[in-house]
Amino acid sequence: MESLEHFLCFSVFLSVVCSMTGMFWLSYKLIFVTKNGYVHFLSSIIGEMYYCSIIAIVILSASSANTAAEVAKEAVMSLPGRIPQYYNELKAILRKDCKQTVTLTVWKLYKIDRTLFISVLGVLVSYGILIATLGSVNSCIDK
Repeated sequence: MESLEHFLCFSVFLSVVCSMTGMFWLSYKLIFVTKNGYVHFLSSIIGEMYYCSIIAIVILSASSANTAAEVAKEAVMSLPGRIPQYYNELKAILRKDCKQTVTLTVWKLYKIDRTLFISVLGVLVSYGILIATLGSVNSCIDK
């Protein structure tokens, strides 16, 4: 899992940022750039689903891996208590080998967990509201 984190953390960061940017601009075009016909609406909705699925696949699979790693570490750390005759030997081995926790992150900035998916959607809504407010302020100034 450590090598996976080392090689893929930047790719995950790039994937999440590009997907969020794509979702934002597709939503913006869907709401503010009105075109006649259902093709524009349908292509925007399909694009939204595509970007949302990329984010969901990356975040949900990585958060599941992080949860599994935590559960496995807790199981291994409880071994000395379950096997009392080898308590001292197991405790020494675990102190030496299992000190650090390895988790999957977004470019070593944020630990990936299930709440990241909600945070991503909240960021998109917040920036959408800001852009919508900026557009309505600009239209009032022009009049």
